[in-house]
Amino acid sequence: MNRRWALVCGLVSVLAFSGTGTVQAASHPVFVWKSVKSGRCVDADLNSIGANGTKVQLWDCNRSVQQNWILYGDGTIRSSKNKKCLDADLNTIGRNGTKVQLWDCNGTLQQKWSITGGTTSATHRIVSRYSYRCVDADLNTIGRNGTRVQLWDCNSQPQQSWRTLYY
Repeated sequence: MNRRWALVCGLVSVLAFSGTGTVQAASHPVFVWKSVKSGRCVDADLNSIGANGTKVQLWDCNRSVQQNWILYGDGTIRSSKNKKCLDADLNTIGRNGTKVQLWDCNGTLQQKWSITGGTTSATHRIVSRYSYRCVDADLNTIGRNGTRVQLWDCNSQPQQSWRTLYY
């Protein structure tokens, strides 16, 4: 049964991010993304999670709600806690180091993402549809909680590789 569920989840994620499917929010499974480089999970800062501009960071995986994400067929990735969208900061989106944050969903391109890879067991790159830069963990702090999640030129390095783990 678990193998069948993983196959279904993989198909849903491929459809959701390829733009070929229009899967409703209720059919999207909750997932976590785990850094291949550090083993930590993508986390929305609980201290400000209700506000626009909430920091997205790496933190020890702990199955808390701020580490749960939902895939949507429109190319957005949303926090399962408050349904805010993963967003690239427009103030710095044209360069490496662009802040990745949570923001009210508004349908704009800085909130649209593409994911490489076809199965849940593979590693993925998450790419901004606005700048075509990859979601990246800051190498200066990757060994600790609070590591900045940012956009950087895609370079196939482990700090830009992620695994999606479904519940």
